[in-house]
Amino acid sequence: MSSLCSLDDPAGRSVALNYHDCIGRHIFWFQDGIRNIKSKIDPTNSKRPPAFWPVRVVTAGEYTIELRRWPKEAGASIHANLPPGDKVYGLRAHRTTPGTGFPAVKAQLSDGKLHITKAVKKNDAGVAFRVELAKGSQRLSAGFVDGKGKSLDAFYVYVSKSK
Repeated sequence: MSSLCSLDDPAGRSVALNYHDCIGRHIFWFQDGIRNIKSKIDPTNSKRPPAFWPVRVVTAGEYTIELRRWPKEAGASIHANLPPGDKVYGLRAHRTTPGTGFPAVKAQLSDGKLHITKAVKKNDAGVAFRVELAKGSQRLSAGFVDGKGKSLDAFYVYVSKSK
């Protein structure tokens, strides 16, 4: 695996994984790639493997892993569309692309061994999973599925060790 992100924060804070750091799918570096998801939705029964984050679990134990379409600071539900962001010095910027929500009905989480699914409600900003993670290197995949079976990777994932 390439560079691993450690999921254990010594101060006990949540570790944020964003889509820019994952491997294996869509490559983009600007907010318009996060906001415009049209080309990033997989069709029903797609055989394409999900994106993953190479992570290292320093301390085995129970973790809370929250999947989101939008970052926490946006305060938006998975289904929500976001308005365009402000221009920069009067010019179009990547954040001026309108944000498209995803009509998820379930969230999926996998570390290669466990595969868990949870229901998503229309107003959910995120879906949290409490899972036991073994010490060592893993590939963490997270995403959403709509009512027609189309899927979208989670663009933001927050991981914290349970106390």
